[in-house]
Amino acid sequence: MTTLAWNRYGKSRVRLVKVRRARDAHDIVDLTVDVQLEGAFDAVYVDGDNGPCLATDTMKNTVYAIARTHPIEHVESFASRLAEHFAAGIAGFPDAVGDSSDNLVAAAASEIKLDGQEYLILREDEILGIIETAKGKK
Repeated sequence: MTTLAWNRYGKSRVRLVKVRRARDAHDIVDLTVDVQLEGAFDAVYVDGDNGPCLATDTMKNTVYAIARTHPIEHVESFASRLAEHFAAGIAGFPDAVGDSSDNLVAAAASEIKLDGQEYLILREDEILGIIETAKGKK
């Protein structure tokens, strides 16, 4: 009899750059997102049934879709929204996902002026913070 222990999978290093347009100056949000799902995925490994398994490219595209409608004024609220979405489950398999966690890394940006024009430069070498959220059905 096959028994699975702890079971977790996901998509890491989803790069998200969003421009928040304003009348005077635009803001850039630069995030690296990791999505991890835990749950009852035994059927995927034991029976070969991929029904309760969410494809990792779907996870990536979901991050982009939610970012499109979310203002991302606060990275924490965006991380919470992602975790809530993934913890809600997979269509047709509402109990498959037990827990969802997201890690978001925010990078710094700085403004420079060249010939009277302002430009925003992203600096990947400076990390502003790492946010971890987790949502479960417990």
